[in-house]
Amino acid sequence: MTKDDLGDLTFGVFQLKRARSYAEERCSTTNLTSDVAYSVHRCKIIPNLIRIPTQYAHSNRVTYHPTIHFTDQAILGWWCDCFTGARFLGCCSHTASAI
Repeated sequence: MTKDDLGDLTFGVFQLKRARSYAEERCSTTNLTSDVAYSVHRCKIIPNLIRIPTQYAHSNRVTYHPTIHFTDQAILGWWCDCFTGARFLGCCSHTASAI
């Protein structure tokens, strides 16, 4: 997936900037040249459905769970339990970070 593809999913630059900051917090560095180690939970019933727990940027005690349905070629859908995660256009920052 290219940066342009991700931009098409987010419908804006805010989510991309927040996604980067979530990834930087996850690996405790601003040098994102390697993979970011996220915990990935796979669905036992639907093989291409994953959930990635993501810590909220403003509180260490809050975790959101972006859920992504995908194939090898495309992202089919997403949902997150954050306030903006179930919107119709674009994905939230937690989902963008997971993708």
